[in-house]
Amino acid sequence: MKRPYMKSKCIFFAVIGLMFGLNLQAQQPTVVMDVTSFPTNGIDSITFHGAKFHAKITSNDSWTLSGKGFAISTNPGALPPYSARINGTPSGYAPIPFQYSAKTSNNALVPNTTYYVRAFVKKGSGASADTAWSDAVSFTTNQVVFPTLSMNQATNIELNTATISGKIDRINDPYKQFVGKGFVYSTTSNPVIGNSELITISGTNPNANNSNTPFALTKDLTNLVSGTLYYARIYIIVKFGAGDNDTLYSNQITFTTRHACGSVPYNLDATSDVGQTTALIKWNPELGQTKWQVDYGVVGHTPGNGDSLLTVTDTFVVADNLTPNMDYTAYVRAFCSDTVFSEWSVLTPESYFRTLPYTCAPIADVDTVQILNTSAIIRWTPGAQTQWRWEVMFAKNADSYPENGLVIMENPVFQPVGLLTNTAYKFKVRAICDKHDDVVDTLGDWSEEVVFITKVNDLESLSAEDNAINIYPNPTTGEINFEGKTADIAKIEINDCLGRTIAVLNKGTTSFAFDKTAKGIFVVKIYTEQGLQTKKIILE
Repeated sequence: MKRPYMKSKCIFFAVIGLMFGLNLQAQQPTVVMDVTSFPTNGIDSITFHGAKFHAKITSNDSWTLSGKGFAISTNPGALPPYSARINGTPSGYAPIPFQYSAKTSNNALVPNTTYYVRAFVKKGSGASADTAWSDAVSFTTNQVVFPTLSMNQATNIELNTATISGKIDRINDPYKQFVGKGFVYSTTSNPVIGNSELITISGTNPNANNSNTPFALTKDLTNLVSGTLYYARIYIIVKFGAGDNDTLYSNQITFTTRHACGSVPYNLDATSDVGQTTALIKWNPELGQTKWQVDYGVVGHTPGNGDSLLTVTDTFVVADNLTPNMDYTAYVRAFCSDTVFSEWSVLTPESYFRTLPYTCAPIADVDTVQILNTSAIIRWTPGAQTQWRWEVMFAKNADSYPENGLVIMENPVFQPVGLLTNTAYKFKVRAICDKHDDVVDTLGDWSEEVVFITKVNDLESLSAEDNAINIYPNPTTGEINFEGKTADIAKIEINDCLGRTIAVLNKGTTSFAFDKTAKGIFVVKIYTEQGLQTKKIILE
């Protein structure tokens, strides 16, 4: 009698349990990573910035599924629910086993990084949704093949400026974002952004597909310090995948700015203007040079130990106190401070010079100041104050000069005596100068030859009317005439105001025409049997 009662009681509680959900809980689906079709933990298409995941729903008793996908994180402890979810399409979950896949969006991952992945399916929506998870698997993204950069050698290097250039040879793996490019330079090796001078170059960037590489960059640097060693590199800033920015640098180059004393003055020339005791030494300065030292001396001297060491601010110097007919060499170097100099210039053919031989200046104003029947007084003006010896050649006008002349010392006067009356004589004079070494004398040029005629008798007193030769017109505009005893004229010399002979007229001349361009005062010397007459003519 108790069995029917017990059976009814069990049925009652079963119905109540179903009504209140106290007993029959549906079992979760089973989801796993598809390692069968994709042995590498159910993952393929791994790049430096992404991957593709594959999973299977192997069983599902009673869930009505509303979504599927994957969760990914670099921290396995964050799986799930605190990780990024990669959702799939919420449809098509049968038949079992059901495969599904999802791929990360491009550049979503960080290169060379280990990630952890779990597949999931869910029912419902929002935070209260029921979710079934697979076990976690891991994979590592590929290492990026970074761009290659290179620097060229610096050019246009001056005291405070230089040009640097380089290129982005190849991008290699595409980047997610190009952030910047330019140069860094410093006086410290391996300059980087933050501890060096930064030059940002804007504008066009290299293409991620390498279509415009190599990509050249160039920059003119200014405000550099002269004589300083610099280091320079090209840089780029790019983002690969979802990671932080990557700053990449090229190899470094070095260059040293020019220093005023880092270069030697050039084109030294000591041959263009050389005298007996002087020489002009000139040169071209290098950039920034404003002061120099010049050294000159007898051939064979060492720079810095010559006969004279001069410091100058001009690009030339006059070497003086030199010895005539001597070989010399000259050097120059830049002067930057009492302790900083350039190297000395090297010897070139223009660095050698020889002074001119010592010369003897010609005498001037040779003339007879008194002519008698048996004597005469001959005077001249020395060519230089230092002249004290002269040689006189003297002979009858009809004879040849002797082999050696007479040496006159101290006073420039020669007084021949014992001459024949009414006889024509000739003479010429030159200076004898001492050479510096007092061994070989230097001789000046001979003067113009002078002819005079001794008088018939010293006691004769001839009147101007009987003996004078008149010259007219005076002043004249071009031509003069000689009037008087022209038959007695032996020779006529016409000299300009500087004593230069412009004409010599023979016996019997009665007129003379000056050059049409001549002007000024001229001296006419008339040699006759009675003596020498000198007159001044004004040519208008």
